[in-house]
Amino acid sequence: MGTRTWWSENCEHCRGKNTIEAYDAPSCLQWFKKCDKCGWSDDRDYYEISENEIALLTEQELGELKNKDPKVKRFREELQRLEEKK
Repeated sequence: MGTRTWWSENCEHCRGKNTIEAYDAPSCLQWFKKCDKCGWSDDRDYYEISENEIALLTEQELGELKNKDPKVKRFREELQRLEEKK
C-alpha cells in the first residue's frame, strides 16, 4: 500500500484553528481537504495525465493542461473512451 497522510490545519477563510481536515493518498488517487467550520473545500483531485503520471489539479487546471499538452489531451480522451465502453 502507498503512503496515506491525514492532518489538520487552520482555515485561512474563516480563521478557524485546526478546522480543516485533510487526507492525501496519491497511490489510490484520493484527496480531501475541507473546513468543518465554514464548509470551504479544496476542489483539487488526482488525475492521471499519462501512463506513469498523476497530478493534483482542479478541473480547470486539467483543462488548461490538456490545451497546452497534446499528449495529455490524447491520454485523457483515451481514458474517457475506455470508461464509456464499461
